[in-house]
Amino acid sequence: MQKDEEKEYYAQLTEVENEKRRREHVLEMRDRAIAEWEEDEARRKGLLASGTLEASTEHFRGLLLEVRDDSVEEEDDDDDEYEAYR
Repeated sequence: MQKDEEKEYYAQLTEVENEKRRREHVLEMRDRAIAEWEEDEARRKGLLASGTLEASTEHFRGLLLEVRDDSVEEEDDDDDEYEAYR
C-alpha cells in the first residue's frame, strides 16, 4: 500500500508542475504577442523607424536635431533672463 501512495503523491506533484509550465508558457506567448503588437503600432504611428538602416539613421538624426533645437531655445531663454536682470 505504501508504494501506491507514493506513486499517487508523485503523480499529483507531476501534474501540478506540468500545469505550472503550461501556465507560464501561455503567459509568455501572451506577453510576446503584446510586445509585437505594441512594436507594430509604434512603427505604424511613426514612433519607431522601420527596420532598414537608412530609415533608422534618418529617424535618429531627426531626434538629435529636435533635441539640439530644444537646447538652443533653452539657452536663448537663459540669455533673455540674464539680460532682464542687468
